[in-house]
Amino acid sequence: LGRQENALREARSILNSIPRSKRQDYAMMCYNYAGILALAGRSSEAIQYLRLALDYGYADYEWLIRDINFGSLVKDRDFTYLLRQFGMTYIAGNRAPEVVIINQKTNDFPPNGNSTKIKSGALTFIDDNGNGKLETGENGYITFKIINDGPGTARDVEVRVRDLSGSYGLNFARYTLIGDIYARDTRDVRINIQATDEMLDGKANFQLSVQDENGFGTNTMEIKVPLSTAKSPVLEVVDHHFASDMGGVMRPGVPAILKLAIKNQGQGTANGVLLDFLLPKDVYTAGNDKFDLGDIRPGESRIVDFEFFTSRKYELESVELQALIKNSDRTYSQKQTFIVKVNQELERNDRVVIRNDDSPKNPDIPKGVELVSDVDVNLPRTGNKNPNAIAVVIGNRDYNNRDVPSVDYALNDALAMKKYLVESYGFDPNNILYLENATQADFNGIFGTKDDHKARLFNLVRPNVSDVFVFYSGHGAPDLESEEAFFVPVDCDPSLVRFNGYAINTFYENLAKIPYKSITVVIDACFSGASAKGTLIPRASLVRVKSKPSTILTDPKAAVFTSATGTQIASWYPEQSHGLFTYYFLKGIQGEANKNRDRVLTVSEMKAYIDNEVPYQARRMNNRVQTPETYGKDDSVIFDY
Repeated sequence: LGRQENALREARSILNSIPRSKRQDYAMMCYNYAGILALAGRSSEAIQYLRLALDYGYADYEWLIRDINFGSLVKDRDFTYLLRQFGMTYIAGNRAPEVVIINQKTNDFPPNGNSTKIKSGALTFIDDNGNGKLETGENGYITFKIINDGPGTARDVEVRVRDLSGSYGLNFARYTLIGDIYARDTRDVRINIQATDEMLDGKANFQLSVQDENGFGTNTMEIKVPLSTAKSPVLEVVDHHFASDMGGVMRPGVPAILKLAIKNQGQGTANGVLLDFLLPKDVYTAGNDKFDLGDIRPGESRIVDFEFFTSRKYELESVELQALIKNSDRTYSQKQTFIVKVNQELERNDRVVIRNDDSPKNPDIPKGVELVSDVDVNLPRTGNKNPNAIAVVIGNRDYNNRDVPSVDYALNDALAMKKYLVESYGFDPNNILYLENATQADFNGIFGTKDDHKARLFNLVRPNVSDVFVFYSGHGAPDLESEEAFFVPVDCDPSLVRFNGYAINTFYENLAKIPYKSITVVIDACFSGASAKGTLIPRASLVRVKSKPSTILTDPKAAVFTSATGTQIASWYPEQSHGLFTYYFLKGIQGEANKNRDRVLTVSEMKAYIDNEVPYQARRMNNRVQTPETYGKDDSVIFDY
């Protein structure tokens, strides 16, 4: 048991160090980790990571179906269903049907001295959706095994396939070259069959034989495959997320939400879809545990919020929930397991977006759904640790003044930035001042006033040791008389912003007085008095703000990124539930800005990326000009991979 735990910890550490952008490496490590989990008896987690491996491109199917590490899962329906989705059947430890080629030394044949005696065996048919029928547009596979049980080598072994029924609309290879099979060696054979849209109802009668270079082979083997033009549904949980209405972490006794996106990936309608949740001991539903999703047509999705809570005395490290999806007539069922760890960070429950998938597998099926933006998942796993770093993260969405429109995605921006700081930058969560809907008093308390800069942020910084990161998403506005720019706290009246706002000049000057080791400032706000929902100051025109020069903007230890200039409006990206600038800044951190794929991201690389993406997308989506501004030394490093 001790060796298992050590192996799991080591494998998990290696897995976390591999960025998902390196798909092959990540897939292989997910596969290895799944095998260790299976050996440790943790079946549901093993299947979860095996699915990740396959989704990220693990392709050695012949090894997988013989891998004895997964022997404990052979009776697990979820394991069987997962393999079936990828056209596989697990055979390790089972008596699988065999076709055996036996080469025996003899003097009766010239000059290679080998004769071939081949014995026929059974065939297996597998289709994509697992209903045993080949349906229009579907792929199927005839599988069997060849074993050379003799002392010699079988040369140029070939599989020949005929359709005796002459079925119309089927594509398959009439001849498949297996090659040489050495003594005691094995080959798993898979013959692909594709049903085109021209296929008719009926039954195909496939005849197969195996021959070597001398023409010796098996007796013919036959398998009959039902053909159907009926289009079947395929229901899948295409995304899931654990969330709460206010974010935070998973705690015993506190309600949480399992949010599921269920999509019909097939070509037929799923009628009367039912969803049941199975709960472990000391876990309870806070509402419904049974959902009637009705009929789901091809390409349609359903979003389900399942609210639950544990007892306050819950002692396990994680909560395991099972969801059972089935048809009302019970012709289709699927069970999946979802695990959330106690103290795991939860997303906000209002982050549902549409996935940008430009190349769906089937053009007749609409694009899929995801529960969070693509920048909220697959964060860079760096192993960075920066225990002395200090951050301020502010998201101002909801304003007290009814004339001030909300900033719909400001809290999403702030929460995402906090996750990146903890999980990718390596900040200690206790060193992050995270504020939602900050007031003027909050700004003064953190950054200080015009007369005194020694406020909360100043006091937290270790002189010349602490890296500092400041992020703001929300409104900005100008003072109409002085044309000076101000942050707009949630209790601010923008028409009196010089009295109850927070001046950007004071902000920069007070930051410059902090004895930081380095500082990065990211501001997703415009200061023109306008927003995507209208103006902040009624009956006032846009103002081109005037900013005084600040030493922080020329400090070689500082990097400052802002979303827009002059009278421009900072756009939103509704499809990703983020501010447009924040989305592409985070996308840049994910690796898109690091064009040379080295281990560091510099100011100049991020500037080039956001200067290319943000203005283009603002024009494309809103017919609007938006130009980010960047200050900092070109070769300054803002992120380490």
